[in-house]
Amino acid sequence: MRKLFLMLTMVLLFLVGCTSTKDLAPAEKTQMRTKNYESDYETTYRATMSVLENQGYTIDNTDMSSGLIRANIAKDEYSKGNKIASALLLGINKSGIKTYDLSSTVTKLSNISTKVRINISLKTERKANLSSSSSSEEINDPEIYNALLNEIQLEIARMQAMNK
Repeated sequence: MRKLFLMLTMVLLFLVGCTSTKDLAPAEKTQMRTKNYESDYETTYRATMSVLENQGYTIDNTDMSSGLIRANIAKDEYSKGNKIASALLLGINKSGIKTYDLSSTVTKLSNISTKVRINISLKTERKANLSSSSSSEEINDPEIYNALLNEIQLEIARMQAMNK
């Protein structure tokens, strides 16, 4: 009886965790992912790279002339405790990796104004016993983008203060 209760609780928690947010219009996504800075192009580009590296992203590809920065960060999907609980309760051995792929474009608007746009997607690879699956989805959480874009603003200010 206790095992059944625990299994039902886990299923309920899984279903609650799978609820999705409303779809955003393209204009809303652009607004959420984009910020203009009062800074020259090179400082903004370098600040963006610095923030991504400080956040733990691995820089895959950069091209300063086009403004492109591609980066990723991978995280183990299942905690050690969750692996043990899954194996004990459900008799399955799961492992998985979540990879957050990020692309950023830095665009010069003028000598003192630059735009940064960030796109993040989540790729999940799951393995359970002999099977595996993968999925990909856009990240549309305004808090994540605000945090990154605000960190870039702080890094720009720090860099500008150092150059005075």
